[in-house]
Amino acid sequence: CREMCDNCLLRRRFVEKDCTEEAMKIMECLMSDNFRLTRKQLVMCLLGRALEKKRKGPSLDDIPIRAMLKGWKPEEVESMIKEIMFQNLAYEKPISQFGFMNFYLEVRVRITKTYFNQGNRIKIRIPQTEVIKRTQTGEDGKEEKTKRVYVKQTTLPEKISPSPLPLGKLESEEHPDARQNIPTSDFLHSYQSFAKSVRKSDETNVGGGNM
Repeated sequence: CREMCDNCLLRRRFVEKDCTEEAMKIMECLMSDNFRLTRKQLVMCLLGRALEKKRKGPSLDDIPIRAMLKGWKPEEVESMIKEIMFQNLAYEKPISQFGFMNFYLEVRVRITKTYFNQGNRIKIRIPQTEVIKRTQTGEDGKEEKTKRVYVKQTTLPEKISPSPLPLGKLESEEHPDARQNIPTSDFLHSYQSFAKSVRKSDETNVGGGNM
């Protein structure tokens, strides 16, 4: 599973990372009218990677936040941008140009200023990793290799306790707030009677029309 199944993900140990200062610099840059970026372009720009050559507009080589998060992982940068959008500080604004629709990041200025003035922080959770050294014997002798692995928890998180109310049953005596069951037989009988009356009225109308 390469440690990507549900059991392995559940055992991972996460650490909290405060990225408030980085988020403020990014949003300050997005507020200017000189640069307009999509979410993918922003991630590539922060990591210092090359953008598509077909992009029009000012060059991003001089942007202040270019390669600001060069040592970060792409998923960490994505998590920070998602957290910014989750806090309603920015959103993706659809803009149509030459028959194509692009979604550019737009900052909600008032909400952003209020958010940070109140002392709120932007934090993300990232999986904790550690480096393991192991010696491998080959034809050329012993060779030492390093591998970065995820740190696992010694104990699993507490399981969610099952609901005291059994599935498929709603007992009004034990649970006064529960909705009482509708008698199935009475419901089917009333529905069948209604269907027969509708069918008879349709046949009567059709017969009268033919005459």
